[in-house]
Order: sequence, then structure tokens, then C-alpha cells
Amino acid sequence: MGIIKKLKIAGQAFKNSGEYENFDQMIAEFLKGNNISGNGIGGGKIDKDQAMRMAAVFACIRVRSETVSCIPLICYQKKDGKRSVAKDSNLYKIFHNKPNKYMSPSSFKQTMQSDIDIYGNAYAYKQKNVYGDLLGLLPIKAGAVRLKVDNFTPTYEINTVDGMKMYTRDDIFHITGMSFDGITGISPIEYAARAAGLGLEYERFSQEFFKNGAFPSVAIEMPNAMTDIAFNRLKEEVDKKHSGTQNAGKPWIIEDGGKMTTLSVNAADSQFIENRKFQKEEIASIYRVPMHLIQSLDRSTNNNIEHQSLEFIKYTMLNQFVNWEEAIESQLRTDQQISDEYYMEFNVEVFQRGDFKTRMEGYEVALRSGGLNPDEVRALENREPIPNGLGQKFFISQNVRGIDEQSKSITGVNS
Repeated sequence: MGIIKKLKIAGQAFKNSGEYENFDQMIAEFLKGNNISGNGIGGGKIDKDQAMRMAAVFACIRVRSETVSCIPLICYQKKDGKRSVAKDSNLYKIFHNKPNKYMSPSSFKQTMQSDIDIYGNAYAYKQKNVYGDLLGLLPIKAGAVRLKVDNFTPTYEINTVDGMKMYTRDDIFHITGMSFDGITGISPIEYAARAAGLGLEYERFSQEFFKNGAFPSVAIEMPNAMTDIAFNRLKEEVDKKHSGTQNAGKPWIIEDGGKMTTLSVNAADSQFIENRKFQKEEIASIYRVPMHLIQSLDRSTNNNIEHQSLEFIKYTMLNQFVNWEEAIESQLRTDQQISDEYYMEFNVEVFQRGDFKTRMEGYEVALRSGGLNPDEVRALENREPIPNGLGQKFFISQNVRGIDEQSKSITGVNS
């Protein structure tokens, strides 16, 4: 059975609903990548909820948002050439301890990053005390916000339980994704609507394929022509007991000398499967997510997965981390905090630590070169300092000397 016939079988469900009359035209349009469904899927008019039903879109957004959520976001202060964790600052308490009384820092970051990846913008309401000090942040669903920009000044029209209300940047914390004007973020889903829509069409047809047993594993060949009664009885038996994935593997009972022939997936069917893989790759490229992170391991090996994961942090997520840091610093710091050099930073070292053996070898190099002392190494491994300050001492190899010391030694030998 060719793919065109199988598409007709899959399309029978749509025929019953009255959506289509000409199946040949529908299939031709589908194979060209054009819109074939009445709800706009595949034709470029796809909304966020529809796109999120595509497994690749959901997986990419989940990977990116979970990556942001699990990395600590720390507030630091620079003073006298040194930096320290600003645990007493409101920014540390919000982003490291508790953004609001309903959410953890991890869930807050994941919610905001998901909105960035779906809508292109993420919003949170600033909770303040009577003195105007920032106490917390409450996420606002991006779909409920209408952003307006007048003379580079954004205002936010928000649909609340009390009706539409207007807010300014003083009340709203706003992180933008990719933007053409620096203020309004663009939705990746809207700009990738055709790819996401076509991917959904492939998923819809695949569902009908397996639902109706569109990939039969066997064919029944009878030695003689069957009567209408025998044919209808056999057809009813096949439909009832052997169609669909729920009946896969059930034994067959064949009468009157019939025999079964095993069928394999032909070239057209393989091309259909390859097209589905291509749509998955296209979505992953839009979100810049390596294929192995969305459970597509066709081209992955043990050697390249580690490098791909590091490249994901470096070339994909680093931009998101900087975007978060700069949005917080520009919108949430007070003038005094700016003057006192408070700043935000994601601790990406948690993704760069490597396995135990690699870490120990790196620490050994750092200890021998004087780059770290034992207590600093222990702190990186979440261990207590060595008692009595014994771990504060720095070490350096005797074979390593300064350039000036080396030149003096050479001069002394020559003399």
C-alpha cells in the first residue's frame, strides 16, 4: 500500500466530519507543505496553544526554561576590587530565596523563560512596600498583556479580574526575547508558524495512520475468489480484531487455504518518516537546541554529546542569561545599588564542572599554580574549610619561577 492510499485512509476521519470533499487535492496540498486543515494549521496562522501541542516545540521550550530555572541567579557586590555575595540585598532575597509567597525561584524563572520562548516577552508585577522598595515579583501571563510603545516609552494594558488596567515600567518588570526595536519581543512561534504547523499536520496524520492500522504488517492472499459473504466476514474480522495498535500481535486464523505475506515500509513511507524528522530538526534549529536534548539521538555519539551540551550553554543559553542579568540590573536596581556596584550573575559553573575525575585534575592544576587554595577548592565541592585556617595557604610548584628570577639565574651562571 503506497503512502497516497494511506493518506486517504488517514483522511477518512476528516471526511466523516465534513471538512474535506476532494481527498486527492487535500493530499497534494499537504505534500507541498500547504494548509490542509480548516483551523489554519500548516498555513501560517497557528496560535501558541496549537504550537505547544507539537512535541518538538514543547520539548525545546521545556529544555530552555528548565535550564534557566535550575541555575542559581546570584546578586553580587563589588567593593575594593573584590566581590562578595550580597545576601542582605532585596535582589538576592527575590531571585535566590523567594520571588513571592506563591513560588520558588526555580518555578519563577521557568515560568518567565517559558513566556519568553512562547510569546517573546515575559512580565512580572513589582510588589512594593509603602516606601516604594521592591519586595517581590508576581508573573503575569504574557497573553493577557497588550504592550504599547509611544516615543520609546512602553505602557502595559493588562486584563485583570477588575477589567483592563494600564501600568508603566515603574510597575512592571519586562524581559524581552529577540526584538526588532529593543522594547517589544517577537514570538518564535509566530515567525516559525509554517514549520510548526506542518509538523502538527504530520503528527495528525501519523495519529490516524496508527489509529486505523494504516501500516499493516501482513497481507492476506486467497487462492480463489471469495463470495461477498465470506469477504465481508473476513473484512469484519480484520477490522474488529486486527486493526489499530491496540490489536497488534494478535494471532490470525485463516481459512480456505489463504496465506499471509509480510509487508515492509516502502520508499515513499520512509520519505514520510524522514519528513517528520526534518520538521523536528527545523523546530530545534529555531530554538537553537541540540537534537539529543529533545530525545533525537540519530546522529549523536558519546564523544560529541558532551561538546554539543557545552555549545548549547555557550551559544544558546548564555544569551538568555545575559538578557536576564541586564534586564534585572536596568529595571530593578535602585540608584544606591547602582552606585554600590551591585550586579546579577548566573552561576553557570554548575554546567561546566564535568565528571569527578576531570574536576580533580583541574583542581590539581589550580592548586599547583597558585590559582586556588585548598579551602577555595573545597568550597567549589560544597565542603567545609579545613580547620584552623590551614586551607588558606597558597602553593606553587618549585619548577615555576617568575621571568625576572629566571633571567637573574641565567646571568649568574654566565658570570
